[in-house]
Amino acid sequence: MPKIRILVVEDEGIVAMNTKLSLIGMGFDVLPIAISGTSALKIASGHKPDIVLMDIRLRGKMDGIETVERLKEKVDIPVIYITAHTDEQTVERANNTNPSCLLQKPVDDKTLRKAINKALGK
Repeated sequence: MPKIRILVVEDEGIVAMNTKLSLIGMGFDVLPIAISGTSALKIASGHKPDIVLMDIRLRGKMDGIETVERLKEKVDIPVIYITAHTDEQTVERANNTNPSCLLQKPVDDKTLRKAINKALGK
């Protein structure tokens, strides 16, 4: 069975690397990490991930929510937001993109695995 391909979109290097290492340890295939909405769209179009882990605050002009909106115009892919920003307005905007779930940082491996499995219908 092929490994699940995950796109991590996170502009904080240490957080991105820790997430990548955790996912690899869980047996997932992690695509190149995207640090902006623009790079996320490019990587997603070239690598066809099975799921996206998306931070909301990113480098560049697009935030994670706008990136998901653009991504979902092209493909229907499960998205899990992982963010430290859980104010009401941000959460409402994120929920309007129909994510699989929204997790608050920091996220432990058990919670992350459960969210991924739920998003993939397992």
